[in-house]
Amino acid sequence: MGYVHCAYHGRIESEKVMKKSENMTLPEPPQIIFLLGIRHRSGTNIVQEVIARHPQCTSHSEPEDFLISGLDYLTKYIDHIKNRRKSKRSKNDFSTDLRIGLRSALQRHIADMEFEYQTPEDSSQTIITKSPSVEGLLHFRTFFPDSHLILLVRDGRSVIESAMRSFGADFVKSCKRYQQAADTILEFIRSDENPDRTLLIRYEDFLSEPEEFIHSILTFLELDPAIYPFEELGDLPVIGSSDLTSDGRAEIHWNPISKHSSFDPSNRFQDWTDYQKEQFDWIAGQELENLGYSRHVINLSFAKTISYHLRSIDIHAVLKRFAKLIRT
Repeated sequence: MGYVHCAYHGRIESEKVMKKSENMTLPEPPQIIFLLGIRHRSGTNIVQEVIARHPQCTSHSEPEDFLISGLDYLTKYIDHIKNRRKSKRSKNDFSTDLRIGLRSALQRHIADMEFEYQTPEDSSQTIITKSPSVEGLLHFRTFFPDSHLILLVRDGRSVIESAMRSFGADFVKSCKRYQQAADTILEFIRSDENPDRTLLIRYEDFLSEPEEFIHSILTFLELDPAIYPFEELGDLPVIGSSDLTSDGRAEIHWNPISKHSSFDPSNRFQDWTDYQKEQFDWIAGQELENLGYSRHVINLSFAKTISYHLRSIDIHAVLKRFAKLIRT
């Protein structure tokens, strides 16, 4: 009897919640700008900072959310549900509705995190969310067909040198990862279904012409440049640089600090060896050129070139794969 009583009251409460939700009108989620960097050390910190200085914008409270990186899993999930429903003789394809629902959930997630403790007036601001990764980029338009997308690229040689200084990154692996990321961006641009909502920008252009750089972004985002504080660009701090620290520590940190006169993030790789130059160009030179950068081709002897290329081969991985082939 107690079970029936609880079940009855549980059903009544559920009906009340359903009726309440039917009468509720959820506000539209705020506009969200997606900023994706080609790799770590591509300048997403400072670019997000300069965009967020516009009065109508705010940075997402999560420094690097990587929300886009998992979109391939959501795509597989939708395909799985679609196939399962087909096997059950479902008459309708709900994949479009499911995509829209998941997109709305992601947008709400970003907005809820940002505006949980802010006023309704603050919640009208445009949110800038960033990730130093282009994982999942090829599925972006499936879930966000009309969203503004900014793709930030940087010379791969500077990216790799900065990553080695900051995190002790492996040189050859970093070259390959940059090549793969660049290839992903180039493939996305070729197949983008809404190119008017995508902006490809170079970090080096911010360094050389910051005002023009910001103007191009504000125009793309349809934000009023007249209320942007351009006078603050000269006083921007440095955040997370590989060659600046606030107190002489060797490790990287993310505290904003003032830049000194010798700060030059555009020429990080000037002391690279011939081996590093040759290896990078062999692995990622074509992609670098396709992104609009100049390649650094050096003339080496045939024997030296072969020697350099052999050094990039992961012998352990080759032997492991060979052993697996033998076993099968």
